[in-house]
Parts: sequence; C-alpha cells; structure tokens
Amino acid sequence: MKKILTAVALATLAISTATSVMANTKTTKTFSKWRVDCVETDKAKACVMAQVLINQKTKQRVISMTVRKPKEEAAKVVLQVPLGVSLAPGVTLAIDGAKPLTIAYKACVPKGCVAELGLTDEWIKALGGGTDSTITVTSLKGEAAPFKFTLTGFADAYAYFTSEAP
Repeated sequence: MKKILTAVALATLAISTATSVMANTKTTKTFSKWRVDCVETDKAKACVMAQVLINQKTKQRVISMTVRKPKEEAAKVVLQVPLGVSLAPGVTLAIDGAKPLTIAYKACVPKGCVAELGLTDEWIKALGGGTDSTITVTSLKGEAAPFKFTLTGFADAYAYFTSEAP
C-alpha cells in the first residue's frame, strides 16, 4: 500500500509540474548585447537583464553582468566571475575608464564567484550613459584580468526590464 501511495504521489507531482511548466510564458528581448528574459506563470512574473561573455573556443560562459530585482527590493547588479580568482581584492567595476568601484564577493558557487551592487539612480544613469564598462578580477597569482562589457543598449534594456519586472 505504501508503494502505491508513493507512486500516486510521484505521478501527481509529475503531472502538476508538467502543467505548471506548460503554463509558463517566456519572453526574450535583445538590446545590442543586453538581453532581457522574463518568465511568467499564473502565479508570478520574474525578469532578468544580462550580458554574458562567452569563450569563443569552448563556448563556455566566462563572466556575466546581470540585473535582477528581487521581490520588494531595489534592483541589483550581480557579477558572476570564474572560479580561481583571488577573493580578498574583490572585483572592480569601472565605466568608461573612470575610477573603478571595488565590490566584495558575496559567495562562490560551483559556476563561479558572485558580487552584488545595489543599483542607485546614480549607477543607473552612469551605466545607461556609458559606452563600456570594465570588470576586473585578480588571479590567484595577483594578476589583473579585465573584461570589457558594452553599455550600448543598457538604457533601453533597463527601461524595458523595469517596465516588465514586478
């Protein structure tokens, strides 16, 4: 009897999961190198704005800059960098060669290390009005490793993101 109840519970879970997956609506809109992805279910809507740098040889993600808006919180920039970086110096973000801001790492997960920056009006204006940004990590050997992101399309992507994100 216990095996039958377990089988029924698993079947019910599978059906409800399949139904909720079918009810999801995903939309993607691209603004230059920035992409806004939104997923809407009958219960909630979530959006993320991102630019991802890919290693052309391996086709693997190297580093990403993502904008998220957790429910009932201000939007954040989330930087995800490769594993094997020196954590103590943090990661730096500079816009158009200006003095960089150092951001402490929040955590390292299997896909990389993460740093977050709360998006203030000042940062939104700087990112939206900039041409490019440089994210620099420090290797375990103490060498700087800069990564360039284009800011072209950021302002339009952010406007769309904020109009769609709950």
